[in-house]
Amino acid sequence: MDGISKAARLSMFHMLPSGGGARLAAQNLDILKNRFVWSVNRVDGAVELPVPEGVPSRCHRFPGGGRLKGAARLFAPWVLRARLRAFRTVCRGVAKHMSTEGDMALVHNSMVIAAPPVLDYLGIPSVYFCYEYPRHLYEKDCVHRTGSRLGDLLLLPLERAERREDAASMKNADRVVSFSPYMRGKLNAIYGVDSAMVFPGVDSSYFCPGGDWSVGTHLLSVGALWPFKGHDSAIRALSLLPRNRRPPLVIAADRQFPRYRKGLERLAERSGVNLSIVTNISDEHLRDLYRNAMAVLCFQINEPYGLVPLEAMACGRPVVARDSGGLSDNVTPGENGLMFRNPVSEAAELVSTIMESPGLARTLGETGRSFVKRHRTAVQSAERLAALLSC
Repeated sequence: MDGISKAARLSMFHMLPSGGGARLAAQNLDILKNRFVWSVNRVDGAVELPVPEGVPSRCHRFPGGGRLKGAARLFAPWVLRARLRAFRTVCRGVAKHMSTEGDMALVHNSMVIAAPPVLDYLGIPSVYFCYEYPRHLYEKDCVHRTGSRLGDLLLLPLERAERREDAASMKNADRVVSFSPYMRGKLNAIYGVDSAMVFPGVDSSYFCPGGDWSVGTHLLSVGALWPFKGHDSAIRALSLLPRNRRPPLVIAADRQFPRYRKGLERLAERSGVNLSIVTNISDEHLRDLYRNAMAVLCFQINEPYGLVPLEAMACGRPVVARDSGGLSDNVTPGENGLMFRNPVSEAAELVSTIMESPGLARTLGETGRSFVKRHRTAVQSAERLAALLSC
């Protein structure tokens, strides 16, 4: 790509849901608001990012952007294929608009297809910040799209189209950015592309300890109510602790897989685990949950990166994480957290260790916060992204 000056016009596209990815995009936008002349484009169905004053933000119409409901779910394979075609049409128009308002495009994931076809039609250089590849296409063992074998079979033609279009759009990006060695390896293996890395950071002035340190009142698991987020493993691990020493578990989530919440609640009831599920909470509520947690359980399967352990560390709380995906890029066993592989009995032992050793819990939390402040700050992350956008 040709050199881009710091005063370049940067047009952003996203179709991100609520959660860590949207928070990261908004965070980078806020920190870099004076480094570029920004404009923001999204389509119906995406979360609306908080944009700095004076930054134009446009929502492009996409009637099919919402989740399927009612009778439409009975015809999902055909409705979703039509939605894929409609999304391409919308993206063609968005790309035309972005090409007139910007010198460069910063493109994020979409919920319809991971690499949005905006990348196919841009007339300006593009950087694709890939938060996640389409896991339902490449990780069948842990991601089931419908929850039934027949439903998954009916979706095979759609998945073939998705795989083809996602790969083509990925390769049409002038530069790809990912955020961990794990993700870089996955993108190379799946698409044959090399990617630059931007380790996402968190705002440690916001996510910070609250008052005097305490052992906490609950265990916390954060993430969408999807099977690969590992909430069920957290429940199973707690069920292995003695009943009289079994702390309550809080799950904080923003989205959910159909019927998965009820399954978690039934599992907790059978297992004798005191479970609370809170959804769509404010950042302030989430921060309070971190601050008062005995430990934060990060049991995700093949998590591409994971902001949750970093937010927990910033709040000075110990982390127990599954050694899977990109979580090990931030959690160092015995230093700023504890890690397990399998089975969940190993996780139960680690949770028990933290409960029995307040000194260890405090040390892990303090070391974790130090790690975030030195190596995973929001400003460091944004500056690295700016450098990639400027070269």
